[in-house]
Amino acid sequence: MRAQSLAAYLNRRYLLLMALLFLFAIAFMSLMNWSGMDDTTEYYMQYEAQVLSEFYPPYSSIDEFDLGKKEYYWGRKQLPRRYSELIKDQPAPVNQATLYITEQSYVYLLPYPLPDGDILFYVVHIFEQDTTFHPFAKNALIGGFSLSFILLLLLVFSINHRATTVLQSFAGWMKKVSDNSATGQSDIAAPSELRFGELIQASEHIQAWRQLVDSEQLRLKREQDFLASLSHELNTPLSVIRTAIALLKKQQTMSDKQRAIVDKIAKANDKMVSLSASLLQVWRRQPSHVAAEPLLVSELVSELIEHDLSHNEPLRFHIKIRNEKTIVADRTLLTLALSNLLRNACQYGENDIEVEIDVRCIRITNRCSQEVNEHTTDYGFGLGLYLVERLCEQQQWELVVQGQQGRFSVALNL
Repeated sequence: MRAQSLAAYLNRRYLLLMALLFLFAIAFMSLMNWSGMDDTTEYYMQYEAQVLSEFYPPYSSIDEFDLGKKEYYWGRKQLPRRYSELIKDQPAPVNQATLYITEQSYVYLLPYPLPDGDILFYVVHIFEQDTTFHPFAKNALIGGFSLSFILLLLLVFSINHRATTVLQSFAGWMKKVSDNSATGQSDIAAPSELRFGELIQASEHIQAWRQLVDSEQLRLKREQDFLASLSHELNTPLSVIRTAIALLKKQQTMSDKQRAIVDKIAKANDKMVSLSASLLQVWRRQPSHVAAEPLLVSELVSELIEHDLSHNEPLRFHIKIRNEKTIVADRTLLTLALSNLLRNACQYGENDIEVEIDVRCIRITNRCSQEVNEHTTDYGFGLGLYLVERLCEQQQWELVVQGQQGRFSVALNL
């Protein structure tokens, strides 16, 4: 069965409530009009008593302009027997309308004192029983309308409670999915209380999205495991190559040309070792447990340039120390980051490379062709800056890359 739309659910019920409230308002206004008849009747009776007693002399005949509904009498003696008996059983206060109920009608009787005070002028208004309500019926009807209004309010609260309960159930399910997604337990069935179409569709989309995210995370994990394994596996042949290069360098029979070739192979092997170590650090699942140590960045940069980058002709390195202090950091990770940044500058730089050191900030600036600048990516040039960015994320370092007008600079804030 197709689930009901939340919008349709609310619209239909609120339209029903509006119609009920409209009918309730009409009935209540009618009731107020009927219940106000006592007040309006007494007002008109007092008005008639004042006007007629001043216009007509006592005991004169008064023309009845509303025959059968209004009657006027001078003194108690002129009252018909039927009214005298009513007054006898229930005395009528002076200048106040009193309601008397008979079998056929409702009788309002008002004794009005004349100025001379000798007699009372009686004004009588008569209403058939089917034109008004019995006082008990009025009270019962008012109570019924009040009860109906309370029931309407309860209905509004009930609708609101049902809708909010469903939304709260959906929100709770979303929180469970969010809390358990990190542990790989995001496959949680949607609650059965989701009886509205919009929420059911949303839960289906969320479940499909979570499945897609889980599959993507699984794929990334496999890639990370592969790269980590690859980095480990590369260490063995690289160590063999390094040992072989060391043995070759001890040979005294090599010519200068052969020794230059071996040195070139050694430098390439060192670059592979550095790249392998960077990949291993980037993709490892645990943080590095190497203890931090006091370091001078200028000494570390000078060692890297002297041992790894001194062959890069015709590039020249200019180290500027503005304000240097000893910092505490992981030597291996900082060496990996600086090595990648310096190699990146050597690969794409032209002429001079500037290395500026200011306390915990290392800025490397080099000139490069406009064509290279136009092909920079979010990670800078090549793989070097990408690896440095991942290292910075792990170590909470800040990496700022800028490239404009033939100059490329990278700032590493430790």
